[in-house]
Amino acid sequence: MTKARDLASASIVPAAVSVTELGYIDGVTSAIQTQMNTKAATSAAINPTIVDAKGDLIAASAADAVSRLAVGANDTVLTADSTTATGLKWATAAAGGMTSIASGSLTGASVALTSISGSYKDLLLIVRNFRPVDASADLQFRFNGDSTTNRHATQTGNGAGFSFTATSGDLGFGQNNTTSTSIYAVTIPDYANATTWKMLTNQMVGNNQADSADYNFRQSRAYYNQTGAVTSITLFPSTGDFTSGTYILYGVS
Repeated sequence: MTKARDLASASIVPAAVSVTELGYIDGVTSAIQTQMNTKAATSAAINPTIVDAKGDLIAASAADAVSRLAVGANDTVLTADSTTATGLKWATAAAGGMTSIASGSLTGASVALTSISGSYKDLLLIVRNFRPVDASADLQFRFNGDSTTNRHATQTGNGAGFSFTATSGDLGFGQNNTTSTSIYAVTIPDYANATTWKMLTNQMVGNNQADSADYNFRQSRAYYNQTGAVTSITLFPSTGDFTSGTYILYGVS
């Protein structure tokens, strides 16, 4: 049998085979498998036996080369990794989009958080139980170690005589006594951009000034009139030294 069309026109097509089906192999001049391979463009056409289990993936290991990426563990995510054979891997999903990049205790005259990576979107600074030697000292900080008058802040909150506007000097956030129980949450958005001034917001709850029973909730906002990316933050009391307290700096993705 060399010409399916001849069979069809001779009216001797077997009852179980249609003229259309015979037309599919019309013109075959070599083994049918060879013809199928030609239509597939390669003799190494993808074989279903490459995959072995539910969830397996077919991935390229090089140009015109395929390989099996075995299914990952439950709740892992597919991640690009150029060091693997397929350029892919299964990895644990990032938790919460926040990474702790610095932490420690508040001691001495100041604490500097340096070499802050610019790879995050925002920064979140948590300060717990800020306690200075001087009961009236503010918690203050500087960006990039800038001790000039390039820091400007507006701060508002509750408490007699608390609200004020600062036109220069270090950024300050409220007063606490020497046995304070407090927490500050300072957000610095878009800190790594190099084209705009920087801003921040702060929320604090705790007892402050000289009255350990005087608990207040305070909200603050401030800006820094420089365009450089924030790469360091220095924490210090407005007067004297720290006696205790802790901090955690997070990068927010």
